[in-house]
Amino acid sequence: MKETILLYNFDSAAIRNKIKFLCIQSGIHIRVVEKQQYDVPIGILACGKKEEMASFLRSEESESNASFDDPMLVFAGFTGTKLNQFLNAMYKQKIPRVNLKAMLTEHNVNWDSVTLHDELAKEHEAMNGNSQK
Repeated sequence: MKETILLYNFDSAAIRNKIKFLCIQSGIHIRVVEKQQYDVPIGILACGKKEEMASFLRSEESESNASFDDPMLVFAGFTGTKLNQFLNAMYKQKIPRVNLKAMLTEHNVNWDSVTLHDELAKEHEAMNGNSQK
């Protein structure tokens, strides 16, 4: 599996471009996830083809249902070493800390983005005592 990062809600073009640059330097595939794709299982977002996503895409009317606006990163196909290298490179580039990060696992591969986000937000709140809404 090719190393891939799913990028959610990075509204700052400067930050988004820094992350994209790091990915290009490291040979990592990057996929910016749009709100209309939030119902697509994250395994398909990370590893699938566009044709596989089509049946999951939200219509514009349903887009405002379950959603989130905070930045989130999902890493697929990374070794622990490669993940640490990438996170260290983000730190060195002064990319603001992203509280919601996950690895694609056999446990979450079929989750949609909102389910993953909500789980990460609960974990972050439990570990840090501050709400992530």
